[in-house]
Amino acid sequence: MRKLFYFIVALGVFTSCLDAEDNKSAVGDIYTECIRTTDNQLKYAPVMICQSNTPLDAVTVNHSTFASPLSLTAFDSYKTTFAKVPGETDYKTDKPVTGLYTYNVTFAGGETKEMTENLKGEVVEPPVIVPEGTKWNSEKNQLDFDWNDVTNFDYYSIRLYTIEDEEKKVYVSPLFKNASSYEVKRKQNDKYWAYEFTPNNNQEFKYEVVCYKMEEGTTSRLEGIARTKGLITWVGSDSSN
Repeated sequence: MRKLFYFIVALGVFTSCLDAEDNKSAVGDIYTECIRTTDNQLKYAPVMICQSNTPLDAVTVNHSTFASPLSLTAFDSYKTTFAKVPGETDYKTDKPVTGLYTYNVTFAGGETKEMTENLKGEVVEPPVIVPEGTKWNSEKNQLDFDWNDVTNFDYYSIRLYTIEDEEKKVYVSPLFKNASSYEVKRKQNDKYWAYEFTPNNNQEFKYEVVCYKMEEGTTSRLEGIARTKGLITWVGSDSSN
């Protein structure tokens, strides 16, 4: 579930592309995700999405370099969203092959649709973390995050995961704009923390600064996602403030 979250936030606007008048409508998208690893390496992987206003039976994607079509996986129980998102081992130092990708969609009931999506060469790189500003703030009893000032992203989000289980997301900030810093506090009834989760003193977390870039001239299609990963410690003292 964690793997899908970093792009699924865009599907609210992505679905606006669907034709409400059309009983069988589907749209696809493909973009490159770039991650900056904890050892400061840049790695890349393609993300493929298809969404419909009615249930789907199957979605495959093909490219001239593929030996055979790639099957996307149903994301929801209604089978209206199919996707192929990268696992940790799917990220490579080489960028994905650009060009036209052909989506073949089979609706529940047998109808089919073919469409093409163009993966462009532009890739948005993740921000560089400023170590001096990304740490526990003992005066304010909070985590501070600071990164280099970048202007080519439309939205940002901060995520925290437990060290023991990277699938266990314990904090997700709201999307925010025009920022190069963020503060994470722990307040009662804070909806951005996992339900009934309270960080322990001196507990270490994995974090991600996630950045979203929309295609120029649209608010409904992603051009790319970039993530910077690292480690941070919740030192604490009065973490229930």
